This record gives sequence, C-alpha cells and structure tokens, in this order.
Amino acid sequence: MTINDPNFQTLGHCFFSLSLPQEVETWVQTENWVALDQWLAVEVQNTGLIGQKISDYLKDYSVEHIISLRSAPDEDGIWHDDGSRDLAFSLSLNPTPEKIKGGYLAMRKKESPLLETFIPTQNWGTLILFLTGKQGFEHKTCAVVEGQRLVAAGWATERSS
Repeated sequence: MTINDPNFQTLGHCFFSLSLPQEVETWVQTENWVALDQWLAVEVQNTGLIGQKISDYLKDYSVEHIISLRSAPDEDGIWHDDGSRDLAFSLSLNPTPEKIKGGYLAMRKKESPLLETFIPTQNWGTLILFLTGKQGFEHKTCAVVEGQRLVAAGWATERSS
C-alpha cells in the first residue's frame, strides 16, 4: 500500500466529494436497499466511483461493503481496527445531515488513544477513506442521538502479488 499524502498518513483519513447518480437518491428515499447494494457492488470495483479513489492507494484489492442505517436512540460502537484490511470507507447517503445529532465517525491512532478525531455526519456523496489497524488506526461510530444516519461502508484489502 502506498500513501504519498502526508495528511492522510498523519490524520488517518481523507475526504472526497462524489457526484452520485439521481437513481441513488431515489433508492434511498424508497428504501430500495437491493438496488442500492447492487449499485455499490459495481462502484467499489476499481473502475467505479468509490473504486477509483481506493485504487489511488491500493493497486489490486478485494472489497466488501454494507449499507449501514443507524437510528436514534442508538449506542456507541466499540473501538476496532478492521483486522487485516488495508483501507475502510464511509460514503454519506444522508440528504439532510444537519438533522442528525451524533453518529460521528471517531478515529484515533492505537498508540495515542487519547487523541481522538470526531468526524460529523457528512453531506450527501462525501466519501471518507480511512486507515485501519494495519496502519495503526482504529475507529468507531458514535451513538446517533437524533435522526437517522445512512452510509455505505466497506473495507478493501490489497491482494498479495
């Protein structure tokens, strides 16, 4: 894995704004999770919207993804590092993130557990790539206190050559 961006290495995450097709908004509004999942399966591959960003860091990778909907009242997730995976991602599918209280993505370096970064729910189409335990980072999702937080999340692992 090659990370040439010193901010990414230091902070453990970076942001990208993706232009999502209109169909995605329709699938979210109608809760058509099957269509959304099928679209994601294509977009995480190396030629897809998400895959193109992952490919900047991993040349040959496998990827897993989920659709995560968290509603208030909720509980904090636990700190974890995604094991043997190289990168993780979170794509905001929230049309009105300002209506969500809580639901932060929290990150920290394993060797500095008191220095936490809290990333609020992002605008529609914002992709966050973040480092996992292989690079010394761990993360959790904080409780959603008000509203619903919807993201497409996933993990990429570099294939061995």
